[in-house]
Amino acid sequence: MWQRSAIQSYFDANIGMAALIAGQSNKAQGKCIDDWFFSDIESATNEVIAVMKRFPDHHPRAIILAVIEKKCGQISPR
Repeated sequence: MWQRSAIQSYFDANIGMAALIAGQSNKAQGKCIDDWFFSDIESATNEVIAVMKRFPDHHPRAIILAVIEKKCGQISPR
């Protein structure tokens, strides 16, 4: 397992980028992702880690996307 600081950097970059991309076609969804993650980074990080532990065979980015979509709806392409 990575150190917590490395995990946090990975999540910050991936979830921040997901919010940016989602916000390009759906501003409310981008805001939802930002609000969910960045309003309580510790809790959101722990939530994603818990899902990763339940599904260790899935890629971390797939888990992150699944949690984001559960929280804020499916991210649709433009």
